[in-house]
Amino acid sequence: MNKTIEKLLKEREFNKILKLVELGIIDKEIGTKAIISTKEPEYIYRFAASIEGADIDKLQDAIIDAGINDAIYIYYFARDIKGANIEKLEDAMIKIENSHQIYYFARDIKGANIDKLQDAIMKINWPPIIYKFAGDVKGANIDKLQDAIIKNPTKENAKYIYEFANLKKGLDIEKLQKAIIATKDAQYIYYFARFQEGADIEKLEDAIIATKAAYYICEFAKEIEKANIKKLQDAIIATKDAECIYEFAKDIEGVDIDKLTDGIIATQDARWIYEFANEIKGANLGKLTDGIIATQDAYYICEFAKEIENANIEKLADGIIATKDAPYICEFAKNINGANIEKLTDGIIATQDARWIYEFAKNIKGVNIDKLTDGIIATKSYDVMHEFAKCIKGISAEKKDAIMKIVEVKDTDYGATDYSKTLSLLKYLLDTKDFETILDNKEEFSKLFVDKEQEVSKEQQKMLIKSK
Repeated sequence: MNKTIEKLLKEREFNKILKLVELGIIDKEIGTKAIISTKEPEYIYRFAASIEGADIDKLQDAIIDAGINDAIYIYYFARDIKGANIEKLEDAMIKIENSHQIYYFARDIKGANIDKLQDAIMKINWPPIIYKFAGDVKGANIDKLQDAIIKNPTKENAKYIYEFANLKKGLDIEKLQKAIIATKDAQYIYYFARFQEGADIEKLEDAIIATKAAYYICEFAKEIEKANIKKLQDAIIATKDAECIYEFAKDIEGVDIDKLTDGIIATQDARWIYEFANEIKGANLGKLTDGIIATQDAYYICEFAKEIENANIEKLADGIIATKDAPYICEFAKNINGANIEKLTDGIIATQDARWIYEFAKNIKGVNIDKLTDGIIATKSYDVMHEFAKCIKGISAEKKDAIMKIVEVKDTDYGATDYSKTLSLLKYLLDTKDFETILDNKEEFSKLFVDKEQEVSKEQQKMLIKSK
């Protein structure tokens, strides 16, 4: 091999070798030897395709050896090179076990042994290619391929088993149906029942129920003419899929609404219980009211009260209070006609959420300000108490003064030196039995008793000592 070729091989300039051989600058035999030495199937194939009179047998052996890593060039060689030994190339392709290239070989190469290639495909047993082989290769044995495709009935293969059944008439539908059921793939069990002529609807119905796939159980009931609605209804309830139970009630004729009402409530899914009450005619509103309350979902309890005609507002008010969700208790009081404001006032106070007690007093008409004032004081949220005292109308002067004193002492870390102010605050705290605040500031309040002449009742002193 001359130095020029050695240099080109070293630099991987394989195109230049081809060009030099084409121009007659390099001898064909030397060029063939050089290109084979590359072990590059693309250039071996191109050499055979472009160099007239090249040694096809040698190049073919080289493409077979190199094609282990790139089977497509064995296929190209068989397809494009005159004088190629199809049987030899076919055996090489089968040995490599590349299912795609075996399929292309059988489909496109004249003189290919279809039975041999088909056996190779069946041995590899990959359903997508078995299906394509059966559909595209002339002379393929459909019955054999049908037996092959149903050997591995998994979810991954369900699509190809289903599509195989639609290749042509005369296939063994019972065998294919058994395989599609064995895949446990709800989508293709449903498709088989809907689109396959001669399908056994009762068997497929049992299979779709066994998958517990709520969406396809619903679709089966909706689209399959001979479907057993009662059986599918029990199945959809058993899935506890709230959206699909709702869709079943909405879209399927002849259903038992009372049974589906119980089913939707059992899911405890607030959104779909609400939608069920809103959309399904004949639904038991009392049951659904209890159901929405049991979810403890404050947003949908509010929506239920606001949007559902003839909703039991009193019961829903109890439900919203039980959630202890202050913003939605406030929302309920503000937006629900006929809401019991007194009850909701007690509910908002019970949350001990100072900000929302303040918002309640500020935004809800007809509230008991005196009760809400006591509620805000009990939270010990001094910033909000101060805002409450400044902004809420209707607070008694006495309570407003008490709030301001509490806030003032808090602002100075209970460091007030004015005797009467501190004494007044202590009296208020004792009257309201706020021993926690007294204990927090016992050193400051103890100063009141240093001078025997300071006016604190014996009863109040006893209470203070007891609180310590």
